[in-house]
Amino acid sequence: MRRKDRGHTGNLYLDPKAFRLAQRCRMGDITAMGDMAQLLRRRCSRTLQTLLGRYEAEPTPFLVEQLEEHFTRNFSEECNAQGYMFWLLRAALYGDPHAEVQVERLPYYKTRASLPYTLLTGEDSAGHRIWASDFLWRIGLPDVKRGLEDCVVFFHRAQGCFELCYAGGYVPPDQGLEWDYSSLYFDEFFCRLPTDKKRNITAARKLLEAERALFWKNPLHHAQQRKYRRRMSQ
Repeated sequence: MRRKDRGHTGNLYLDPKAFRLAQRCRMGDITAMGDMAQLLRRRCSRTLQTLLGRYEAEPTPFLVEQLEEHFTRNFSEECNAQGYMFWLLRAALYGDPHAEVQVERLPYYKTRASLPYTLLTGEDSAGHRIWASDFLWRIGLPDVKRGLEDCVVFFHRAQGCFELCYAGGYVPPDQGLEWDYSSLYFDEFFCRLPTDKKRNITAARKLLEAERALFWKNPLHHAQQRKYRRRMSQ
């Protein structure tokens, strides 16, 4: 019997390599970001990998249409593909020269990634809506809490943090039956900040920056080759 051409939809973190890459991405390792992109690409079906390869060789509107048609017919494949685009953008933004060249040639990836380019750079202040936080968890962001719904992601560049706003539940009936929204905060590398108060973000970021500085002081981590070369925060 011929094996069906399906992508991988299981738990990414059951792969020890993926788990290690996710941890290095949290530290700002641009090589790990590129490797995570390729790992997610390999989790796509062979058909989708072929379409991505054709677009990357010749980025035309016709091939964009073919990719969109594929996602319409195979909705479950969006997660891995958009995660691949997301990590390629991340690697480029933090200074990976190979990723920078690719991203400049592939405008479709800037808009179709799990979180679009304009959000990641802070150009878009309106936020990006996703239905469930699990979608971000599944692409290599292990600090994102699962099970949250009706989410909007913001990047506050001045504070150097991402905000994940989510529906926490209904307010009492006498207040109009509207959703009560709460927020979680992450630094620019999607490390969860140990606070749910916006006013405490600066202090919380300092704790993570100290941890990151210790990580890169270790010669085994090859900071000169792998460490981020620029920052998105101001």
